Amino acid sequence: MLITTMRVRLVLSAALAAPALLVAGCSAGAGTPAPQAGGTPVPPVPAPAPQGQTPASPADDCSVTVQGPGRISMTGSGRVSTRNGASSVSCGTGPLVGITTIGDDGVSFSAADGAATTVAEGATTPVGQYQISVLESGAGAARIRIVPQG
Repeated sequence: MLITTMRVRLVLSAALAAPALLVAGCSAGAGTPAPQAGGTPVPPVPAPAPQGQTPASPADDCSVTVQGPGRISMTGSGRVSTRNGASSVSCGTGPLVGITTIGDDGVSFSAADGAATTVAEGATTPVGQYQISVLESGAGAARIRIVPQG
């Protein structure tokens, strides 16, 4: 009878201790070492760094798509204007920049001060108060990114 009572107590103790151990093992927060059987915490393994990250674009940049004379659209804070087939664009609170020609060699712009600049496809060039990137150009259409310069 003594052996049976001891077995019952041992089984009950193990049954009551198992959920407590399980909860303790699951309650470790992110970055907290989880308890191990030997009582030695294991440090968390850092996540690998992402490969090929591109820098985040500024919040005030504009994306412009020109699909032909007078057909221009923009995302971002700015405005577009088309008069007599000539398109102009501004980004943020900056001045208008004219889009004078679009060709296979890039896009030509006319800044507010009258300076003309051609930006080649795939290049980024300062134009007036902006950094302008020509993502694609050719056949009278272009995709452009404009970032105001502080």
